[in-house]
Amino acid sequence: MSNFLLKVWNLFVSMLRTATDGLSEECLPVSDVPSRSELELMTKKDIEALADDIYGIYVDIRKKKSDMIDKLLSELD
Repeated sequence: MSNFLLKVWNLFVSMLRTATDGLSEECLPVSDVPSRSELELMTKKDIEALADDIYGIYVDIRKKKSDMIDKLLSELD
């Protein structure tokens, strides 16, 4: 029985390695998420581009900048 469990575990680990091998280098770790103060210094267009291009999050540029930042930060949490 333990031999079977070891084979299943090894199969699972090899599947995880295969799944993570293709990760893009564009994936940002949590520490690289801009702070609220950094976002406040950006223009609305810059915030929209960052949200869409890097994170794939839609923020409505017609909203106030603070609302755009709130939406982006809430989606990233």
